[in-house]
Amino acid sequence: MKDLKCIALDVSKDSSHIQAFSSDLLKLSKVEVIDHTLEGFNEVIRLYELLDHPMVVFEATGVYHRGLQKFLIDSEIPYVMINPLVSAKIRKQSLRSIKTDKKDCRTIAKAYFTADLKDTLVEPLVESLHNQMRQLNRYYVDSMVHLVKAKVSFNAQLDCVFPGLKKVFPDLYSDAAVVLITRYKHPDIIKGKKSDDIAKYLKKNTRHGEAYCKRKAIAVLEYSKRTCSGCKKDDIDCDILVDLMGTVSFFNAKCKNILSQLVELSRETDIFEPILSIPGIGENLAARIVAEIGDITRFKGPKQLIAYAGTDPHVYQSGIRDGLHLSISKKGNKNLRTVLYLAVSCHLRTKTKNTTVITEFYEKKKQQGKPHRVAQVASLNKLIKVIYSVSINKTIFE
Repeated sequence: MKDLKCIALDVSKDSSHIQAFSSDLLKLSKVEVIDHTLEGFNEVIRLYELLDHPMVVFEATGVYHRGLQKFLIDSEIPYVMINPLVSAKIRKQSLRSIKTDKKDCRTIAKAYFTADLKDTLVEPLVESLHNQMRQLNRYYVDSMVHLVKAKVSFNAQLDCVFPGLKKVFPDLYSDAAVVLITRYKHPDIIKGKKSDDIAKYLKKNTRHGEAYCKRKAIAVLEYSKRTCSGCKKDDIDCDILVDLMGTVSFFNAKCKNILSQLVELSRETDIFEPILSIPGIGENLAARIVAEIGDITRFKGPKQLIAYAGTDPHVYQSGIRDGLHLSISKKGNKNLRTVLYLAVSCHLRTKTKNTTVITEFYEKKKQQGKPHRVAQVASLNKLIKVIYSVSINKTIFE
């Protein structure tokens, strides 16, 4: 049975509203605003001791609750985090859906007293392995966003300074292309060079052989003679191009380093190898899946894991509406959903080499007339069931 009293906090960026309630939602204290400092958090301890150790309750946020959470852990004060969707649902039940910081404390308290245990969460220590992995994966996703933006800007600038260079270097981010663009930042500069000098520089600053460097030097020299750049060699566009090239290289190296750390941490878990054994899932994908799933034992079955990923079907039946053939709920972990979508896409690409229960399930859905995307999402849920099975049983996929 839940405590008869609770201390509800509406957590904001730098401060929180705090108020204590009984189980029948009677106010046991006035609503106050506390700063996210040691002095402000000490008010939680004061109320906690004054009201004879009630439960501390607050909503899960992105990062704003982390300071409060660590303080409660260090102070050995029990707490519960409420799913924000639950408290939002309770607030919308009123005919007048009023949301203010003062009233949110009462809504959070009501959510705690009326919600099921599955809607509440008590996280382990902030320094836990799963939390470190999850934060690393989120950092990787954020770095990838910056990398994509940098590549878009770089390609646009490259089309101005070096139009058509992709015909010479299909991979514009290869070491040879990076060295060439950084050294000779305009085609007119390359025109005045000898192919042997360019080849020597490429060989010295890359890991390519002499034959490759000579071949690329001749190709880039011919390219520089026939291309028509959109700027002069002393224009600022050339400096911007070199700077963007450095930005791309920086974020590319950072993403590789983050993935390397993530894989090393994932190896310490006992579900990494079972997930890695599934065809189409390499070390990087396996590590990211492990990071977002966390402790898989907290899920009672695969259906809970599917709901956590937000790939469960949205059901809405009313009148002539059958409630079927609707889209997925998307109410779960979007990062896990994204990486699982990549995993099932890679797995289905291997169907010519490996016939598995997942590829057979995909073909079955296609034979039933389902579109590719529908069959793919259905196969994604099948993959989640396989991941749950091999992880719980600690077995290798066969």
